[in-house]
Amino acid sequence: CVMAKRRILCLHGASQCGEVFSDRISSLLKRFAKEDTLEFYFVDGSVVMPLREGQTVPMRAWWDHAGDGWSESLQSIVATAPSYDGVIGFSQGAAAALLLIALGRANPASPFHSLRFAILAGAAFDILPPALATMIPTGHALHIPSMHVIGAADEAVLPADSEALTRMFENPLVYRHALSHCVPQRSTDVDAMEGFVRAHVPTGAAILPAASSIAAFDCTERQAEELEALSAIFGSDMAEVSARPPACRISVPLDETAATMNFTLTPNYPDELPAVDCNLGETVPKRDRNDITQRARELIASTALSLIGTEMLFQLVETFREFLTTERAAIATAALAEQVAAGMRGTEDGLDVDQLALVEAATLEAKDAADGGRVVYRDMSARGQWHYIIGLVGKPSAGKSTFFNAATDPVDPTLAARVAAFPFTTIDPNIAIGCMSTTCPSTGMGFKSAPPLGFTATGRRRVAVTIKDVAGLVPGAYKGRGKGNAFLNDLCDAHVLIHVVDAASLTDSGGAAASDGEGSDPLADVAWIRQEVHMWIYNNVRAKWDAIVRRPTKLLEMFSGYHAKHAHVLEGLARMHVNVSQYAAEIPTWTPKELHRLVAHFLRVRFPVLLALNKADVPSAAGNIARVLAESGEPAVPVSAHTEWSLCQWRRQALVEYCYGASAFTANLSLASHLEKNSDSREIAASANTVLGTWGTTGVLRALDEAVSLSPPLFVYPVENLDTCEAIPRGPRPEGERERLRDCLLLYPGSTVEDLYHVMKRAGLVAGDYVRAETRDLGGKHRTLRKEDAIVDGMIVKVSVNRKISWQHGGKAK
Repeated sequence: CVMAKRRILCLHGASQCGEVFSDRISSLLKRFAKEDTLEFYFVDGSVVMPLREGQTVPMRAWWDHAGDGWSESLQSIVATAPSYDGVIGFSQGAAAALLLIALGRANPASPFHSLRFAILAGAAFDILPPALATMIPTGHALHIPSMHVIGAADEAVLPADSEALTRMFENPLVYRHALSHCVPQRSTDVDAMEGFVRAHVPTGAAILPAASSIAAFDCTERQAEELEALSAIFGSDMAEVSARPPACRISVPLDETAATMNFTLTPNYPDELPAVDCNLGETVPKRDRNDITQRARELIASTALSLIGTEMLFQLVETFREFLTTERAAIATAALAEQVAAGMRGTEDGLDVDQLALVEAATLEAKDAADGGRVVYRDMSARGQWHYIIGLVGKPSAGKSTFFNAATDPVDPTLAARVAAFPFTTIDPNIAIGCMSTTCPSTGMGFKSAPPLGFTATGRRRVAVTIKDVAGLVPGAYKGRGKGNAFLNDLCDAHVLIHVVDAASLTDSGGAAASDGEGSDPLADVAWIRQEVHMWIYNNVRAKWDAIVRRPTKLLEMFSGYHAKHAHVLEGLARMHVNVSQYAAEIPTWTPKELHRLVAHFLRVRFPVLLALNKADVPSAAGNIARVLAESGEPAVPVSAHTEWSLCQWRRQALVEYCYGASAFTANLSLASHLEKNSDSREIAASANTVLGTWGTTGVLRALDEAVSLSPPLFVYPVENLDTCEAIPRGPRPEGERERLRDCLLLYPGSTVEDLYHVMKRAGLVAGDYVRAETRDLGGKHRTLRKEDAIVDGMIVKVSVNRKISWQHGGKAK
């Protein structure tokens, strides 16, 4: 049986857009990422908000203060999908959801009559302007399962106003959190919302709803009969937990110990799944409890799904009892696995001589297999849009924050990362948008394209990526020294790393100032920082080795915390020359040496590293840069972040003419008087001329480009007209205006034409159902694409759909 896809409509708040809202609820979306029975639709409101300081893309609203714009927004929602099964709305989007619910309940022919549930966060009736408030019926409650997410610290929509809105619904479920005006994304918050969705929309997934997502209701006659029968069977082992909703606890004795199962029925049980949880108590050793609990929950969920429509609680208890009995027997006979695992545990809390030798040997093997990091690994298991993140690592005071400022060039200097001459200037990560560059297809097509971020000095197209600067690492960070594991964890969402190295040796390994050239050796810094990241991962995996030996396939899951997919781990195993189809059979024989090898190869695959040999403006750096380039065998770029950041600031002050990636700058008339008054600026100007004359550029842009080249995305150019390469309009445009190749989307390698269509739909570039797609070569020859065709880097694509975007139905711009 193939289940029809369920459509969930997601409505952003005012001064947001669909893309922003999808980011704000990303933790909730991840819970459903692997399911093909749910689709989330993020539609943009029709009202375009004025650009705020620093914004490059205007945000949206569903209506203005008078209510104008709602009809156009409604048309866009209707055009996006023929119907919806649920709605999630935030703030003004929650008020828009209220309007849709009212439309659906008033008209059975409405596309919103099919709504099965609503999640309303930061919602209030007063958000509706008077012209729209009259559309909400009064006198009777809205009959739809509703979850109202209310923040105790919400000052934009007061909790009392959100509470008042709940009284418009029949049996509302109120979920309170301690935060302000947001859709909370902590684990407990997401658990509640996920459970609510699963309780009301059949997803085909064997995952049970959470008890916290079930509103109070009276037990049905059929449910009461089953609970009465269970009480007769289990006697004193069964206890009532709640009458509304019906809930009970059943004890499952095993020898001298007992486990328990908690059941909470849903209103339509047994025609929908109940909430079920289990507690193993002392029935299994503590070290195995989490693993076995998770597997027990998975088994219970899949069993419940197979029994839906029948009274299932007794069968679920027996399934749980049999599972625990089998697991306890397996644990009792696992002595050999314990002996093997003991060899991995040892007393390796520090990086002693033997341990260091293993790390160094594994690192060298992995570097040779990757040709010093130059073997590009393309993760073909990921598809769709790639929100690319570059992480900056290094010891304190190596110049990471200066590099961050130079790479992101903030419009407002007060938004720049703090830079100071002492360690741990950065505590919380600095995150901002920077630009790398790529060759634009227009280069060989005889016209100039219109990228929103412009071009570099060499005519390459600037493309936005996220730059993340984390706190400096010190030796022993993996054991908690300095700022410790918290900042290693900040690296997990980066796709490539730039290691900012103090090439001038102005600081010691802890980041403290040293005399010119007398600090730590840059080659040593390169080695120990890689060792820190290596030992961080190694110790995390080693700590769970007992469970891995008993169930070797868990090895792949042990790396998921680093935002890694199974494909990354399998690639690491392949580079070790392990047969990936039979790796599970080898795991019980592994020693620390094999685990170190896997970690080293995994690091090369998951976190490619580019060395930014910083402080190239300091005279003592030249010799060190030459030595690192010759001896490290790693991809490396000479960099003067201080020079780039100074030139960026001078350009903003109209003191110089300077373009990203340029080999020179031009002084404006005002620069001379500025230099006369500021001796530090005179030194910077002289240093900048030396850096550009010696290295050709400051190296910042080149470092970003070469870092991305270690794990490259696909650059794709959606257009409206293949012949002229005119961009898809984002709104009515004045007569005669033509933007060519404006948009550039970053996709994962392995993405298909269908993936591109969904990316464009979420970005508001198309609406409606996919019809066809075409591409062209540089000579202008067209070719039709199939949905399953792979996207190629640099491809220019036109995607045709069966509906226009809502604004396209109106007239031309005035």
